[in-house]
Amino acid sequence: MDDKLELTRRKALTGLGGIGAGAALGGTGTMAFLNDTETSAGNTVTAGELDLKIDWEEHYNGSMIEDQALTDNPGPVFDLGDVKPGDSGEATISLHVFDNPAWVHMAGELTKNAEMGVNEPESHAAGEDDTMEGGGDDMSGELADEILVDVWYDGSEADADGEGGNNVYESEEVPIASGTLRDVMAELEDGRLLSNQAPAATDVGTASNGGEACLTGDEWKIDDTPVVGDTTPNGDIEITAVEEEAGEVVGVEWESQREICLVAVKGGPSTTTYEYDCATSGGVDYAPENAGNDNRTYYEISNVQFYYCEGEDGNGGGDNGDDCWPNSTTQYIGFSWELPFEVGNEIQSDELQFDLEFHAQQCRHNDDPRNPYAD
Repeated sequence: MDDKLELTRRKALTGLGGIGAGAALGGTGTMAFLNDTETSAGNTVTAGELDLKIDWEEHYNGSMIEDQALTDNPGPVFDLGDVKPGDSGEATISLHVFDNPAWVHMAGELTKNAEMGVNEPESHAAGEDDTMEGGGDDMSGELADEILVDVWYDGSEADADGEGGNNVYESEEVPIASGTLRDVMAELEDGRLLSNQAPAATDVGTASNGGEACLTGDEWKIDDTPVVGDTTPNGDIEITAVEEEAGEVVGVEWESQREICLVAVKGGPSTTTYEYDCATSGGVDYAPENAGNDNRTYYEISNVQFYYCEGEDGNGGGDNGDDCWPNSTTQYIGFSWELPFEVGNEIQSDELQFDLEFHAQQCRHNDDPRNPYAD
């Protein structure tokens, strides 16, 4: 008996065909399960929008300057020639946040403070050497050190009294920066996160200080030239000492029962602000410098406003709490300047330029906004 297995080509092909058929039957079997298909078609994802628009109302020596131009690249707010001692001006900048809530930063930079040459009258002015000369460099002028500037929150369109953006720096309004134009631009150069000024249930001012909310009100103000023993109406702040110059009060030392975050000292045409870290019980602060008076260092103090840290008010002062600006609202920044009468010939022909910039970024998923102007 021959046990040898014979495999012909026909048999091999038949066997392979059987394997193929088995695979085909297996595939047919899986399609027998119950099944269903639903389709969600036309899905779209649309990015949200965030738009910051600005406009302004400008006054020069008390007269309103009216002009209107709509543009994505606005020109300068101030464009003034032939400015003389005694001149002053103000612009209230309207900031409109559209579509989504936003954090808003403000920045400033002094880009030019040029001498533009020294003529004969200027050559004999204080600080000059009786030499007439050429233009010098772009930062050799004196004008930026003589112009006094106040920047403040001029309210919002939601103010209960309807006075938001009225172009007037009122004593209860919150300062942003004060001093010479050079000093103010230096303070704003690294950017400032602006506070949401939409009013809370109680009408108090607010300021932003290192992420802490600063609040104030009439009960936190000494509304006259201070003397030793003066207290704020709520009794929480006491003046313990004063510094005088030529018989006028120019500095104050104070003690507080509350944590203070900012003190605004008004004197002459300007206000000087001092920031504290919400952990102080007292301080020493001065009126603005009287740069145009060779015999005086400071102006006389006319009033002092204190700002307390969020959560420190035992009298229910109210709290805005959130510096994120709601969408579809308008808030106002006031910017006033003055060239005092006392300024002399040292500024003749000087020219300066400065930039103001506002930057908005979304609030959603952004509890700690990045400062776009920080190094």
